Amino acid sequence: MAIKTHKVEQLIMAAVAFFWCFLLWFSSAAFVPTIASQFDLSVKGVALLASSAIWTAPIARPLAGWAADKFGAPRAFVLILVTCGGFSILSAHAATLGPAIGVSEYQFLFWTRVIVATAGISFVVGIQHVAQWFESEEMGTAQGLYAGTGNVGAGVGALLLPRIYGLDYQTAFTHLGIVAFVIAAWILIRGVSAKSVEQAAMAKKTATFRDTAFVWTRHAAIALMFAYAMCFGL
Repeated sequence: MAIKTHKVEQLIMAAVAFFWCFLLWFSSAAFVPTIASQFDLSVKGVALLASSAIWTAPIARPLAGWAADKFGAPRAFVLILVTCGGFSILSAHAATLGPAIGVSEYQFLFWTRVIVATAGISFVVGIQHVAQWFESEEMGTAQGLYAGTGNVGAGVGALLLPRIYGLDYQTAFTHLGIVAFVIAAWILIRGVSAKSVEQAAMAKKTATFRDTAFVWTRHAAIALMFAYAMCFGL
């Protein structure tokens, strides 16, 4: 039996998931001074920790877009939220889990946070989801609302997390992970891939290497890639 839903509900769902994924992504940056002080990191170590948040995004975002087409955006969102939320909780227990598997506390914290940072790939999942629900004449507004709401998560992390949790990044990481599980459950229950079965099937059908290569070799697509790289870099 099909779930009765509306495009506005799906837009809100995508925006909330994107918001929380970006909050997860940038939560490490909010506590870099605390972590650097606790582990006595050098300037090089701080730079490595700060830059690690972006390592996986260039590789994983195309895969996330493919997964959204192939399996539906709701399933892709659930996978991202559960994985990143789980590793966020694990990172909060680095002091005990690291030595238990034979690595230092900081090494465990660092690499679990690298995995948490893959939450940044959620952007393309929501873009695909909104495109599957809104008509062309509504697309700009819908995408703007989605992206604008989601990107707030980056600022909220830097602005509020240290004020709410102080220096206690372990509790912050745990709470962020728990809420990620709650949002994932909501999406699993209420998320619908597209406004019609036919549209979802069409997206799945075109999720092939050949179609992806075709898009990547279009002049317009290449220009947009470079434009986005410059905007994001700035």
